[in-house]
Amino acid sequence: MSLFYCRHGRTQWNELGTLQGTFDSPLTEAGKIQARESGRLAAIHAPQLIYCSELKRARHSAELANLCLSVPVLTSPLLNERCFGALQGLDRTTHPRWWQAYTNRDQQNCMAIPGSEAASEVACRIRAFWTEMKQMHGDTRILVVGHGEWFKIAMSLAWGIPPWSGAPPLPDNGRVWSLEEMSGLMPEQQSA
Repeated sequence: MSLFYCRHGRTQWNELGTLQGTFDSPLTEAGKIQARESGRLAAIHAPQLIYCSELKRARHSAELANLCLSVPVLTSPLLNERCFGALQGLDRTTHPRWWQAYTNRDQQNCMAIPGSEAASEVACRIRAFWTEMKQMHGDTRILVVGHGEWFKIAMSLAWGIPPWSGAPPLPDNGRVWSLEEMSGLMPEQQSA
């Protein structure tokens, strides 16, 4: 099995600085272009299937990418973005303590935001997705269209560091990559 990853196209809330999490906002015109371009970029890997999160921004991005690929598109709740609880749908002008907890999310597993999802919970969903893909799809090449925080946690798992680690970079909207390609970005291991 080969997995290739793509973050959804840029959204209206990305532009406004509003936290999405499991909430949604539409793709911008630039985001639609990014999504279509991701299909062209993914074509070199010849994916046979697309999996995307259930959230509209990922589904719309997958549909636009698929204009170039013409493969089946399936959704999985395991790919949904991390839930940021009560902070979702808000911009940085509100609830400074919650925003500080969000800013510090790379330092601990849980955030002091009501209803937020721990990084370890997202990690469990990621592992379940990987296991499900191996069992169901064997040698299939799959394009995964999802979300930034989900991908950061997936990279942390692949690198063998805590899922809340801030080490992995946030992938650009519309970029296509594999965990193997991202391995060169892994920070040097510090000796104890």
